[in-house]
Amino acid sequence: MLHVSLFRPDAQPGRLGFQPTPMLHHICPDGFKGKARGLGQATGAIAVKQRAPRRQPGHESRTGAGIALRAALAAAVQLVIAEKPRVAQQIASALKLKKVGKHYEGKNMIVTSACGHLVQFQDPPWGGKLPLSPPSKLKAIEGKETDLKEIRQLASRADVLVNGCDAGREGELIFRRIREFLRLKQKPFQRLWLQSLTPDAIRSAMGQLKAGADFDNLAAAADCRALWDWLIGINGTRALRQGLWLAKKCSVGRVMTPTLSLVVDREKAIEDFQPQQYHVAHATFRASDEEDASAEYSGEFSTLYQDVKKKRVDLKAELKKWKPGKEGRVVEDSRSHTLEHPKPLFNLADVQRECSRLYGMTPASTLKHVQKLYEDELTTYPRTDSRYVPNDHELLIEKMLKDAARKGTSQGEITPEILKAAAERVRKVRARVFDDKKVTDHYAIIPTSQGLDQALTSKSHDKVLKMIVRHFLEVFLPPAKHAVMSRATQMGDYIFKTHDRVLVDAGFLLLQGRKPGRQGLARPLPKGTSVVLVKAPKVVDKETQPPQRYTQASLLTAMETCSKAVADGQLKQALTAGIGTSATRAAIIEKLIWQKWITHASAAASTGKIEKGALMASNQAVKFIADLRGLLKMPELSTVELTGEWELRLKQIQDGLAKPGPANKEIYAAVERIVASACSRRAKAKVLCVKKTLPKKKATTPDLATRRIKASGTSQSKAKKGKALVNA
Repeated sequence: MLHVSLFRPDAQPGRLGFQPTPMLHHICPDGFKGKARGLGQATGAIAVKQRAPRRQPGHESRTGAGIALRAALAAAVQLVIAEKPRVAQQIASALKLKKVGKHYEGKNMIVTSACGHLVQFQDPPWGGKLPLSPPSKLKAIEGKETDLKEIRQLASRADVLVNGCDAGREGELIFRRIREFLRLKQKPFQRLWLQSLTPDAIRSAMGQLKAGADFDNLAAAADCRALWDWLIGINGTRALRQGLWLAKKCSVGRVMTPTLSLVVDREKAIEDFQPQQYHVAHATFRASDEEDASAEYSGEFSTLYQDVKKKRVDLKAELKKWKPGKEGRVVEDSRSHTLEHPKPLFNLADVQRECSRLYGMTPASTLKHVQKLYEDELTTYPRTDSRYVPNDHELLIEKMLKDAARKGTSQGEITPEILKAAAERVRKVRARVFDDKKVTDHYAIIPTSQGLDQALTSKSHDKVLKMIVRHFLEVFLPPAKHAVMSRATQMGDYIFKTHDRVLVDAGFLLLQGRKPGRQGLARPLPKGTSVVLVKAPKVVDKETQPPQRYTQASLLTAMETCSKAVADGQLKQALTAGIGTSATRAAIIEKLIWQKWITHASAAASTGKIEKGALMASNQAVKFIADLRGLLKMPELSTVELTGEWELRLKQIQDGLAKPGPANKEIYAAVERIVASACSRRAKAKVLCVKKTLPKKKATTPDLATRRIKASGTSQSKAKKGKALVNA
């Protein structure tokens, strides 16, 4: 194995963890040399593999040494560390373990939980010279010391550690940090990769434990993500607070700042919007040879998309001259049938959008709700970006649907016939549902057999569970069929458009309460058919509308689909999944609201009525993003392109295609640019560095000084003394 971490693997343990010998001469820029001592301890000194054939699960079993190792592991005492107490309880229940205090025990098996993150980077005190060095130590999160102590005690009784934290980048980071902080690296460890918390799924995964080393690249990517967020967040935040003298709530984040810029840019687009006046005329026609009122149809003419000269015509005055009986002709009449397919299976963002649309739930509350459904064994893991399930789930899902149909239970539109029809189509929709290549750390959110059974009983009142079950079934039902008609009627110099769409076969829309239309389309009128005006046209004055403000749901969509605005092909590919992750986007939006960078709109704006739940950028947010792009000349911090570059690096590290060293070097350089730019701006404002006093004379840039005093609430006399207005 080729070690390409920032530090040598022969590091000696320090008092609070490893403090390895630095190897920074080829990685860190001069500004960071000597400052990053101990980085390996904080990042776990991960040894990342070069690109090589992946070791398949069970590889060891094909050799004599592998057989001996498996036998030794079978007799060893295993300590499973889950991420949450509820998950630990479910693992213990599936394995028939007994509760002993806060943990569970059985033959050669102990199960405990980490209660989320237990350790974190140690923040340096305020006032240090920027840029701050990479963190050299991990510290226990306040209130988590007891959990760490118990894990240490249980680990002393175990021969093998099992990482039972959530299957993903953050779960890997939680376990590796605990292992590093408690100095347990001498113990072998394995990986429990759970997609579902049903007893069968847990027992199956426990029988297929993977080698911990198989996930070293995933751990390296997790370490880099944490390190980059720390370096950018700590240095960027403190540099900008000192350079711009902003209020203490100012903070910079790898994902948070581009997200804020999305809201700010939308606010500016609304502010700069110039409405365009246009007219829409509605008229009613009938074929000349028809007398029946049922043969009448309406058409619409709009000046919005017409020739500029026609826009200048006084439409009202001209159409006012038209009288019933005026003749015209049909210039187009086309008929077709379209199929409407159900949307793919839900990922977390889809569930959050639907819950916002149907029930007005925030993304954060939706995540909390689906997390509980997962812990109650009713749905699969919620924090997923995938809309597909593995190929080997085809038979499992088919059996689950058939079993539900045989039970004969019904709930609303979901009947045994619907369940049977869905089961029969599982294999027909294979390409749209089952794809190993499109499954990420976790597959799509689907109900478990218990969840499906509960949703079909009248006892269940969980609207989110029923929504997930309904959509899950829709995916396996036939598409809906619509009959579509498009007609163009010319009268004078104007062409009136008519569109009609009728549901012919409801298909999956049956589960949404839709039924085929009782009446079909109007009878066809061949091209050239003579028509007459039945009613005088009615002209309505309209104007174009500004872009809508984001809601929490639409902002989630913007974060997920931001790659559409990126021109670079490689970055577009890196941003395919958007900025942030399914697990963090809701929290980022909540944090921006909590910090009052964005607020909920509640009144009508000058450009039009504000949608309920709309988000507005605060004045300080608008100024902050403007300063990043202009004053500080750091526009990249507010763009999704920079986040895309970093996500691309993380993906390459996770896949074993890149090394952490060069990527870290780029981050260090970015941090130095941020600090240099902020300090340069502060120098122009004649404000000295932290720990130094300000000149007695007034600042040459009054707006900065005023903003600093107002933001901090500090009196003029205190400001003159030059006290630093930056707080931890």
